[in-house]
Amino acid sequence: MSRCAWAMMVLVWSVVHAAAQMPTVRDIRVEHLGPGILDAASVLTFIQLKPGDTYNPAAINQDVRALQETERFSSVSAQLVVLEDGLADLVYVIRSKPRLRSVRVEGAEYFSNRRVRDILELRIGDPVDERTMAIHAQKVYERYRKRYFLDPKLTWEIEVHEESGAADVRIQVVEGKRAGVWSVSFEGNENIKTGPLRRSMQQKVWRPWSWIFKSNTYDPYLLDIDRDAIRREYLNRGYLDVEVGEPQVEPGPGKLLRVIIPIEEGALYRLREIEFSGIAIFPEEEVLSAVRLQPGDVASIADLEEARNQIRDFYGSRGYIRSVPRYRLEPDYGEAVVDVDFTLQEGQLSHLREIHVRGNTVTKDKVIRRELAVLPGDIFDEVRVRRSENRLRNMGFFNAVRSIPVETEERDIYDLTIDVEEGRSGMFSAGVGFSSIDRAIGFIDLSQNNFDLFNPPWFRGGGQKLQLRTQFGSKRSDIDLTFVEPWFLDRQ
Repeated sequence: MSRCAWAMMVLVWSVVHAAAQMPTVRDIRVEHLGPGILDAASVLTFIQLKPGDTYNPAAINQDVRALQETERFSSVSAQLVVLEDGLADLVYVIRSKPRLRSVRVEGAEYFSNRRVRDILELRIGDPVDERTMAIHAQKVYERYRKRYFLDPKLTWEIEVHEESGAADVRIQVVEGKRAGVWSVSFEGNENIKTGPLRRSMQQKVWRPWSWIFKSNTYDPYLLDIDRDAIRREYLNRGYLDVEVGEPQVEPGPGKLLRVIIPIEEGALYRLREIEFSGIAIFPEEEVLSAVRLQPGDVASIADLEEARNQIRDFYGSRGYIRSVPRYRLEPDYGEAVVDVDFTLQEGQLSHLREIHVRGNTVTKDKVIRRELAVLPGDIFDEVRVRRSENRLRNMGFFNAVRSIPVETEERDIYDLTIDVEEGRSGMFSAGVGFSSIDRAIGFIDLSQNNFDLFNPPWFRGGGQKLQLRTQFGSKRSDIDLTFVEPWFLDRQ
């Protein structure tokens, strides 16, 4: 007999002998270590061996893997309890995962807390443990990193109720810093230099002081706004076919980014014909004299908007406040020219009946009214109304000023409501300095731009200006008091 045949016989005998030594499985049990209650029958459906079968380690290992792949259990193991007479009990030791009852997310700002919860893709009733949370948290990390957050962190606490097997999860998000922008460049801008395009953008690039103000933080929302601003810059220069592509983001030096914005400029358009329709109240030549557009000019959207406003002001300054001019463009793509058709819907001559002032909780009514360029009984002059708004804003008393025409029972008569929002009009400052004469000196500066000498105890609301400045030192002290009444005896 050859050596190979002899070795084969020994191997077969060893396998047969080992199989003969394997115990017979008398009983299969499930021992539960996890929270809540486990249905043993649901575990036994994964078990191949049955009572009376010979113990088979390979089959048991396969069963353990099948149970683990359900992701319902934190740990699964099988133990063999050997008895007498070649019998044994097989015990599966199961530690089940708690079932998710609630998820609470805190600290997310860029993505809202609700959005982070959606990204996690955790559903009520899902099995959950530390490993499960780590896997699902990776989805949030990836989403933040796609938005160029450098070091986002998620921490969580799992509160398990042992009796019910329910788990409440509390997640804390620390978004960290976002990457900064090193540079913004453009591809395809042959006719407009980089400078004007950058100045139209809100996204800022790195500067030596950027770490103080965080002004160069990458913000895709700003870049979306900037795409419109760049397109508007081209439209205002006559490039009506311009296309501003999606910004491309690339790694830059360190933890900074480079942003590249592709541009297809298209052709430069000029005005060919300018037509007007709907003009009936005034001679057409008189209306057209207010418009500065000429055939051959660059087809600038800004200039067209300005022409529309000029027509509106022409009518509005003469009391026709509901006049609405519109324009329509008809481009000739082959010739790179455009025809413009202005259509006017003329309003009705209107007069001003009453003027109401609202929101002036501090400033006296007469202080506001004396700045108005319109009076009750006048024609409703929209240009003068806007001039009145600007005067009130320039006073520095108000955060906001808005004029509202209000219809009355008569079709051509309107009231005017002036809405104001009071702002800060006072200022206080103090400081310390050094001088070669006085050594240490100090100063106090107090000013009130809406002062009222005759309104104690607050002395505010009269439109007067008061400033008190004092400077004091060891050898010299100065006091400077300034009082201005811009309307003496109610006359400017």
